Amino acid sequence: MDNHNLYEVAVAAIVMKEGRYLITRRAASKKKWPGLWTVPGGRLQSSDYVNIPMGTVSARYNILEQAVRREVKEEVGLEIDNLRYITGLVDQYSPDKPHSLIVLFIADWKSGEVAPQEEEIDQFAWVSLAEAEKYELIPGIREELVMAEKIKIARAMEWKKETDTITIEDFSKMDLRIGLIQKAEKVEKSEKLVRLTIDDGSAEGRVILAGIGPYYTCEELVGKKITFIANLQPRKMMGAVSHGMVLAA
Repeated sequence: MDNHNLYEVAVAAIVMKEGRYLITRRAASKKKWPGLWTVPGGRLQSSDYVNIPMGTVSARYNILEQAVRREVKEEVGLEIDNLRYITGLVDQYSPDKPHSLIVLFIADWKSGEVAPQEEEIDQFAWVSLAEAEKYELIPGIREELVMAEKIKIARAMEWKKETDTITIEDFSKMDLRIGLIQKAEKVEKSEKLVRLTIDDGSAEGRVILAGIGPYYTCEELVGKKITFIANLQPRKMMGAVSHGMVLAA
């Protein structure tokens, strides 16, 4: 059969964690694009669907989503969540082989630390869109990261739209307190985040991460009184956990 009438199906994911994207460098031993940077992904395998009992919903639907979850887990050791379709594309790398139909997703990091599959990947990095420009990317990856960035911004705007107004009942749920900043430290690998240790009346104090690095030095912050929300759900950012939100400094 003419190879031009054959397609192999592949899946890939742009994994996002704390606003940054995971890119990986293909091992030098790879025949295709050795030493260039890309995102995790691979071919759809028959094992992704042949062993699923027929007659079940799983036998017909979400096969590509299951495949990309498997590929990300195998290649980089991560669990992912909230998959959204970005685009589909055709890779015509070799005229002598079937073309690849690639389905690309954006996904949120769910759990795990990056553990590259050695025969596939020799380096990895979490990058912003601007930082990705410094890497030698496989053709098309930059454009796909731009698509992912647009989706990220659209989601943030949608969230803002949904939360533009609150009721007095919503406001009354907030536990607003005033505390004294005892310690301020820059968060490693972040241009904005500052780790604040606040005297909130407890023995150990309260740690809050605030994106105020561009506006204050750590020395200026120590000794200031600030207003913060004390009952906000803890949030992990850049490897540290924030227990509240600063409203003023």
